[in-house]
Amino acid sequence: MIPIGDDNPTVRTPWATISLLGAMLASWIVLQNAGFSDFGRRCFSTVAGGMS
Repeated sequence: MIPIGDDNPTVRTPWATISLLGAMLASWIVLQNAGFSDFGRRCFSTVAGGMS
């Protein structure tokens, strides 16, 4: 069973966890275009195709 919470009160805000999640979300949006289009794939294939 996965624990959802415990009886210990949280004292601090988990800024490191929040910033890591934000960085992962930003990289997914920038590098993968959030799954909406294949613009990046077309862009990189055009560059690679023009070099050969």
